[in-house]
Amino acid sequence: MNARPLITFLMTIFGIVTALPQVTITGNVEDADKQPLPGTVVRLYSEGRIKAFASANSKGEFSLKVPALAADSLDVTAQCISYDKATLRIANRQQHLSVTLHPAENKLKEVTVAAPMINERGDTLVYRLASFLGKSDVTLEDGLKKLPGINVSGNGQISYLGKSISNFYIEGMNMLGGKYNLATRNMPAKYVKNVEVLSNHHDALVDKGKPSDDVALNVTLDNSVRFKPVGTSEMLVGYGDEWLYRIGVTGMMFTPQFQTIVSAKAGNDRQFAIADAYDHITIPGADNESLASQALGSLSGSRPPLKGDRYISPDDRLVNASFMRKFTDVSSLKANATYAYSATDYSYNQFSRYYAGEEIVTFNE
Repeated sequence: MNARPLITFLMTIFGIVTALPQVTITGNVEDADKQPLPGTVVRLYSEGRIKAFASANSKGEFSLKVPALAADSLDVTAQCISYDKATLRIANRQQHLSVTLHPAENKLKEVTVAAPMINERGDTLVYRLASFLGKSDVTLEDGLKKLPGINVSGNGQISYLGKSISNFYIEGMNMLGGKYNLATRNMPAKYVKNVEVLSNHHDALVDKGKPSDDVALNVTLDNSVRFKPVGTSEMLVGYGDEWLYRIGVTGMMFTPQFQTIVSAKAGNDRQFAIADAYDHITIPGADNESLASQALGSLSGSRPPLKGDRYISPDDRLVNASFMRKFTDVSSLKANATYAYSATDYSYNQFSRYYAGEEIVTFNE
């Protein structure tokens, strides 16, 4: 087969292709200070499709060569790191472009920095209370019940890993002693920033450095409640077989040198006021019963198989004033005055019927 005609045909086609007209677009890229921007990527589009691209040299110069296109206009883009993208619409003809790029304004993404829920510093374990609170947690006692490792009994006694705390501090000051229900049941949880568990605790500086198995609790307050008087109040009224009510008001103030809590409560729907007078540290294990209760116990023959709050008719009153003035790290003045009164009565009866042949036997109690 003679290959000469085929070679002649291919050369003719190649000549036609190379003879097609081209458009050459040159240009330079610089910043606002007229400094060249080498490495800028320049692209040329026709009807949304890329037709040519080039990178600017060390002088910021570029050159684009494309076949003649039917479009009347072309789009040119220029992109460089740290600069905004520039887009130009140009006529479809040979020309020289001057492109200026402006620095990009990079906005940082919003970042939320959250403090850890629990932090350990030596023998101190710090709980960030707000991280554990739910919508129904109102008082500090409600919040303490949510902290892992901490338990609050029905009468308000606090323990950590099964061991009752030996001291209760507010901002490092032991104003209430064992009557810390006055704080835990009357202080809103939102007032508290951190709850600190102090292991190997000593309440006397002279014992510092000695082995200890005591655990104490320290409450640090939010800045919004420092240096100003704050307080809480409650009032409930209802009617069943008789009018039931509960009313209470508590005022408090905390500064680095002075603390005070003043509270007054009264009610007849449950023994809610007398519970603030419980001393969980000074009289451990006595459950804070009166001397008469400890000596005589209950004078009734039996008790209903129900929780006491469901059947007792109490008359409950409490007035308390506590304050502490700190002079130095080793000297302070503290006073607590409490009047508490609680009386209650109840009665109940039950009967049982048994079928005994032709008659029914009833037992009354």
